[in-house]
Amino acid sequence: MTDVLLDRFLRRADLTRVLEEHFGSCRTWPLPLRAAYDQLETLRDLLGSATYSTFLRCVERAASQKEVSESRLLTTHRDYLDRELYKQYGDELPEEIKVAWAVTFGIMVLLKDQEYAHLIKAAVRADEDNTVSTSAS
Repeated sequence: MTDVLLDRFLRRADLTRVLEEHFGSCRTWPLPLRAAYDQLETLRDLLGSATYSTFLRCVERAASQKEVSESRLLTTHRDYLDRELYKQYGDELPEEIKVAWAVTFGIMVLLKDQEYAHLIKAAVRADEDNTVSTSAS
């Protein structure tokens, strides 16, 4: 197995493990959650590790802000994500971030608010775990 394939396999295993802690066995995940999982993996492959990590941190901050202000504002995850991306990238989003935004918007549509927030937190945790294990090798 090549290093690239092995890294991809280990990243998927990390994300699966973290998601299973909250959502239970991946064999019982509903179709929307399985689709969201696959979309996150596709994003990582498309963006590369560094851009994926930066983008994912924006998504996490947006999801956290939405959770905190849920009772005060009737805005969507998308509104918060748009603000975070503007802070990170300015007016002109790079092409890969536009694609990542569209894929993430699809994930928002697939999942309920709390499921989405848990998915994003799990993805960040898995990414952090993978970054630590990769830098340790």
